[in-house]
Amino acid sequence: MAQVLRFAEERDLAVVPFGGGTSLVGGVDPLPGAHRAVLALSLERMVDPLAVDEVGRLARFQAGIRGPELERYLSERGFTLGHFPQSFERSTIGGWVSTRSSGEAVRREGELSQWLRGLTVVTPRGILRFEEPLPEAAGPDPFALFPGSEGSLGVIVEVTVAVRRKPEETLYRGTLFPNWEAGVEAGRELAQGHLPPFLFRLTDSEGTALTLEGRGPGPGLSGRVRERIEPRYLEFKHFDPGTMCLALQGWEGTPEEVSLSEREARRVTREHGGMDLGRAFTEFWRRERFAFPHLRDDLVEAGWMVETFETAAAWSEVTGVALGVRQALEERARAGRWALLVATHLSHVTVSGAVLNFQLIAPRDPEDAPGQAQALVQAGLEAVMKAGGKFSHHLGVGRDRLNLLASQRSPVETTLLASLKRALDPRGVLNPGKTLSLEEGPSNPPKGS
Repeated sequence: MAQVLRFAEERDLAVVPFGGGTSLVGGVDPLPGAHRAVLALSLERMVDPLAVDEVGRLARFQAGIRGPELERYLSERGFTLGHFPQSFERSTIGGWVSTRSSGEAVRREGELSQWLRGLTVVTPRGILRFEEPLPEAAGPDPFALFPGSEGSLGVIVEVTVAVRRKPEETLYRGTLFPNWEAGVEAGRELAQGHLPPFLFRLTDSEGTALTLEGRGPGPGLSGRVRERIEPRYLEFKHFDPGTMCLALQGWEGTPEEVSLSEREARRVTREHGGMDLGRAFTEFWRRERFAFPHLRDDLVEAGWMVETFETAAAWSEVTGVALGVRQALEERARAGRWALLVATHLSHVTVSGAVLNFQLIAPRDPEDAPGQAQALVQAGLEAVMKAGGKFSHHLGVGRDRLNLLASQRSPVETTLLASLKRALDPRGVLNPGKTLSLEEGPSNPPKGS
């Protein structure tokens, strides 16, 4: 790897590290910057598990291993990492680190900083090895520079993580709430309680309608669930199909822990008007939870525009942010004369807040499809920042959101990051135009300088 980076410097080539290729924000777009051409540096052969410390509960992997292979290896030894982003089937552990990925079950797995324990990073100026199984107070920590750097400071080649024993029992249930506000309040109360679910995912009325319509009478749909989504039963229970919202909850641990947590969740959801759909309803989600990336590809090939973005919000701001973003998107769609479907779901619940994910689907503009997508996402993200939110929680920056990142950085922060980039990558060959603009990154000095 070090030889490849030296070769790139000598030949004046930009280098784009490539793992699973699942970036939704142009994180692996081949931007040459000031260089002659772009070299795609694939990690597809760097897929080996390297070590497992069963006593210390640590595991080390090459950076190109994908989610399913990583979990399969750990499961055979009685462990799990428990990190399941929606791109799980295609994405790699190196990509998770380089974009500071976050799975939906954040209450269980924690944020990336809570399970990342070590890295080996190859830079144009040398190889850096970090092993930090325990916290330390030894001055500023260079280890913290690389998560979220998106391949712009070095190529991550090995990752060490903290793992845990597989739970004895895992249980999911579906709940139908009369409206978004009731579901949000139930999620907040559960997340702030003593027995929180590891998963709470709330879908707005538009997304709920799509989910229920898409289910059909498929296998595994119990008679009880089928009855409860019938219009006459919903009317009897005073549920309006135009406002009701579907939630999925999950618990894990010992059978006793799961039973206690589930009982508490059912109490809370009843108090907020929720209707229990039981366990059978969640089987569809468990089968199809990683299908959206495949569905997105199919829709794009069929002529649709499909985009997604996300933000994190405090519980006191969740509903206001969701409403503000929807209004901004609808206004921009009207201005462009585009039909637009917006589906919002709430996930990654914590004591302080949650993540809002927005999925946009529209017939592709035949005259300017890229401009249509950019205009809609830009309108949504501007509404997010106007409400005080951040433009990205777990999708990263890439090429597409660099202008938004620049608007949230101070000049001092930009200067600091540019200095780090020059120290590690003085010729600016690593993934130009990501995390720093081409103008902010190092120039391409003459050879021998």
